[in-house]
Amino acid sequence: MRGRRARMMVLVMLLLAGGGAFTATGRPKYQPQPASPYTSSMVDTAAGGRSLSGAGASQRQIDERPFSGVEPQGHGEATVIHAEFSAGLARRPDDPGQLRALARELRSLDPEVGEQVYASLVAEYPEDAASLTGLAAAYFDQGDREGATRLVRQALAISPRLPEARLFHGRLLISGQPPHTRRAIEEWKAVLESGTSTDTGLEAARLIAVYEGR
Repeated sequence: MRGRRARMMVLVMLLLAGGGAFTATGRPKYQPQPASPYTSSMVDTAAGGRSLSGAGASQRQIDERPFSGVEPQGHGEATVIHAEFSAGLARRPDDPGQLRALARELRSLDPEVGEQVYASLVAEYPEDAASLTGLAAAYFDQGDREGATRLVRQALAISPRLPEARLFHGRLLISGQPPHTRRAIEEWKAVLESGTSTDTGLEAARLIAVYEGR
């Protein structure tokens, strides 16, 4: 009898020791797995995309960088806009104006993703001066002043009077070392010739008021 009780006690102790990994139903408890690290430069290599980060990023091979499918992080609104942009780009509209508007919103929410989507626009519409200007601004956001200057000059070669390009070119001039204030103001005054009622015109007027007389 004593031997039987001893075996029962040992069995109970073993069950108690191992029971922590089970629920009351006898099923193993759910153990959450650690999330995989998310890299914002992830690309769809099967589609021929490549990362914007890394050794080759400085060359900015726009024509070799199709839309990579990079998704914004931490912004529910950006994720929705990103999905709308992806669907719109797949349709290849004749006028990319709506796609530019979505790219501009994405750039304001996530600069890195903004650069990606503008790069995809330029790859699809290489002669669209407004898309080139947007990509130039995205490059500037990421600290690539040289790339931004090259792109906005390309935009101005295509459309010399494009207000967005003239406005941004003035910003580049004023941010130089030393700043080219007079030339920047000339660019912004050229924007005003296209009208002051647009957001671009209002911004040009504001910048002239800030810097004129300095």
